[in-house]
Amino acid sequence: EMEEEEVGPCGMGTQLVQSLESPLNAGLPPPRYTSVLSAPDAYTHKTVLAPMVRIGTLPMRLLALEYGADIVYSEELIDKRLLLCKRTYNETYKQIQYVEPGKERYPIYATCSEEHHNVLQMGTADAVLALKAAQTVYGDVDAIDINMGCPKHFSISGGMGAALLTKPDTVKDILSTLTRNLSKPVTAKIRLLPTVKETLEFMHMVEHTGVAAITVHGRLTPERPRNPAHWEIFEDILKSTPLSVPLIVNGDVFTHTDIEQLRERTGASSVMIARGAISNPGIFSSHIRTQAEMMHDYLHMAIRIGNQMQNTKYTLMRMFTERADIARSHPALLVEDPKSTVSLNGTEGKALVRAKTMPEICKIWGLEDLYRQTLPVSATTTEPPRKKHKPSPTTSTSTSTS
Repeated sequence: EMEEEEVGPCGMGTQLVQSLESPLNAGLPPPRYTSVLSAPDAYTHKTVLAPMVRIGTLPMRLLALEYGADIVYSEELIDKRLLLCKRTYNETYKQIQYVEPGKERYPIYATCSEEHHNVLQMGTADAVLALKAAQTVYGDVDAIDINMGCPKHFSISGGMGAALLTKPDTVKDILSTLTRNLSKPVTAKIRLLPTVKETLEFMHMVEHTGVAAITVHGRLTPERPRNPAHWEIFEDILKSTPLSVPLIVNGDVFTHTDIEQLRERTGASSVMIARGAISNPGIFSSHIRTQAEMMHDYLHMAIRIGNQMQNTKYTLMRMFTERADIARSHPALLVEDPKSTVSLNGTEGKALVRAKTMPEICKIWGLEDLYRQTLPVSATTTEPPRKKHKPSPTTSTSTSTS
């Protein structure tokens, strides 16, 4: 187990304080030494945007906050990749960006003064790497979450994600190391284990590492979105043994009314939303928005913060496809927006599929003027020339939630 660092100001390790105050950060906006998620009720009665690969980038997080989310998680970022990054400031879009050398056009993580209650989810299998990676981004997030729920081959083959469910000693080492050395909250997101007893034992082990909250995704590792989430197991878990930390539940929340129903049925502290927030980012509010309005708002946000075209297009396409998939089994979505075009076969959908540039995407929703107004005069953040068959470094072939 990693030795505890000497503790400096605000409970931070002295090495962390030195790294945040190093010459590399000179001239950049100062890091935040405190967290709004350190409050005693920070994870109680909250609605949370889940970590989602390629979806949980800055525009979706900001949109979710605007629509009423209390906490927003980033997509999973791997510890080793974070360690390659340099903290930079994009003056054009007023963003702190973490970029890899030679890949400045494609920050792997970005945040801005508008973002708050932001949690960075990390993929890791090693306590030392986890702490070093957390120290890299610590000053620009409100909490660090460790992914122990992703069932994808990439995560499991690297000993990360759901693979950690079978390695309690490694989990204890990682979480204890982080909670001892970071003054900001550390949380963990897991999946259900094969039995309620095993799930409870694992949760109590995690609880005793000092985490601020535990999120449980309501499916087993072999199960996928087509399998219903096990809300009934959440009930059994909380009836068996109360936890001393907030429990956030996640799985099959597709409408605003589902949020309160799941909380009341299970007794959970808070509710996390993944696919339901892709198809309907307005789910965090009781105010009903049409699909067209939400897609317009997302694109407006993406333009304003200079989001990459590839990521913007991917997210808009997922908003179409997820809504269509979920609506098949949850007709309530169509009641909210009966005239919604929930297919890529519609006019907007077909135009989006054909679009190859940001101006073409903007034209679909009448935002060409906004796009032109936000273009930098001569900035390093403009959209680079497209290269055939070469995806963005931020692009992943996975579309899973973490």
